[in-house]
Amino acid sequence: MRPSKQRFIFRTGDLSPFAPDAIPKNGGMFDFDRERCDLTMFLETPSEIEIYNFTQARAHFGLYLHGPVVFLLSRFGCLPMCAAPYTMRLVSRDLRGLPQDYEPGKEFRLQFLLVDSASNIIEGLRVMALGPEFSQALAKAVARQMNKPCPRSEYEQAIANAYAQHPTAESMLEQALPLYR
Repeated sequence: MRPSKQRFIFRTGDLSPFAPDAIPKNGGMFDFDRERCDLTMFLETPSEIEIYNFTQARAHFGLYLHGPVVFLLSRFGCLPMCAAPYTMRLVSRDLRGLPQDYEPGKEFRLQFLLVDSASNIIEGLRVMALGPEFSQALAKAVARQMNKPCPRSEYEQAIANAYAQHPTAESMLEQALPLYR
């Protein structure tokens, strides 16, 4: 489901870089490695209000850590909290690491895409700074994962266990690192 590793310049109305038969109807995907810090949200036929909230409303973020999984929690405007699971352990060795331009005390730049899962069209995009405190917490969480192996089955089991304990992203927020933008 990952797009190509090269950095793309996206525009609203373009086809997304994802294979149409591999994207979920709804949900989020967080990609983080030496080349990217991206959050993609998939919605089936997003409304104008949803597009506005994702592209222009205030965004809040949190981190929930569960075993080998980091959940990037996000809320855009008045929309419900979303959780996107992630582990650096499944990233290829040559791409493992923090984005190349990151230094402690700096902010990660998050590229956000909203993809209509019914048409595979990019309906919204924006770039956001995650804030130095949040960026440092994310860097620390990912660094702990860097050189430890994690089979996909262990990753998927950890996600299932996290959702068994916290069936919603909102309930994950109660135990998340208290880092909001």
